[in-house]
Amino acid sequence: NNFRKIKGIISRNVDRLIGKIGIVLDDIKDAQSVGQVKVEGEIWTAKSQRAPIAKDIKIKVLAIEGVKLIVESIE
Repeated sequence: NNFRKIKGIISRNVDRLIGKIGIVLDDIKDAQSVGQVKVEGEIWTAKSQRAPIAKDIKIKVLAIEGVKLIVESIE
């Protein structure tokens, strides 16, 4: 099944972002809201499980939840 092959490749490509460093483009206000981050030249929707993270703060990718990155501040 070609779809399974493609889906597997996409999953592995996204997993490469775990542990990478990026920057917040749009504030992540709290654990219930999302913001935007840039990681390796790509813009992603992101959530923080802990504290809010303001624009221009450096982040580290902890996990991927669907199409959202779970991040934490490293500053």
